[in-house]
Amino acid sequence: MPNLSEQLLSVEEINGARHIVRLLQFEPGKILYDIKIDSELCIQTGGFLAEINTALEDFQNAAYENHSTIWALDSAPKLVDFLFAVTEEDKKKLVADVIAAFNDRVMPLIETLPKGMIHGDFNEHNILVRKHSEKWVSDGLLDFGDSQYNCYLFEVALAACYMMLQAKESLTPVHAGTLVVAGYHKLRPLSATELGLMRVCICARLCQSLVMGLYSHAQDPTNTYVLQTAKSGSGWTVLEKTWQISDEQFAKSLNQAFDDTKQ
Repeated sequence: MPNLSEQLLSVEEINGARHIVRLLQFEPGKILYDIKIDSELCIQTGGFLAEINTALEDFQNAAYENHSTIWALDSAPKLVDFLFAVTEEDKKKLVADVIAAFNDRVMPLIETLPKGMIHGDFNEHNILVRKHSEKWVSDGLLDFGDSQYNCYLFEVALAACYMMLQAKESLTPVHAGTLVVAGYHKLRPLSATELGLMRVCICARLCQSLVMGLYSHAQDPTNTYVLQTAKSGSGWTVLEKTWQISDEQFAKSLNQAFDDTKQ
């Protein structure tokens, strides 16, 4: 929130030390991680992300022109430099296979894919949900620290990836992910090319989260947050199962999800 000088932050000297001071507005609700998701919430969350991307379409800032981080999905090929953090050979090979496919199929097309300002970390710990008519609805978003100018495909793949990690019981990870894509697609249609690359991009993000989590934890063992994807017990399993299915099987699940959004 703006301070009395209409600035979003200020540098203040307190007890001889300089500090950046800013005031944030409290938003009531729960983070998505703390609730049980269902099909409706997956679809609605995809639509919520579409609304955010639409709202940011005209946003421009010079600071983003050359901004990139290891967590941006187009940095996925750099994961080969961090594979030493993965100690199990079968998992190391799985990641290498995913990154090879990402290099072959996605990287050559990046310049042709629709781009804009994206949140960059649309995960279960950053999505705020509230009850509306006794149903959980995603309607708040936290932490724009990874925001970037990049492909919308990457934004949707990230959202699908993290919702897949939340899927339990009768809602399978792949179905949860495709429902998020369908919810987004209903408001902001994705091209056939983007949809065809979705599975590889989802798997690449899972690899990023798993590998960089292991690497970051090795650098700082007190940082257990970075192990969330692996700690859930489902991260590697979701990656393995999603990678094992064919593009045709994934497309079939997508088509079913598209039908679900019409009901």
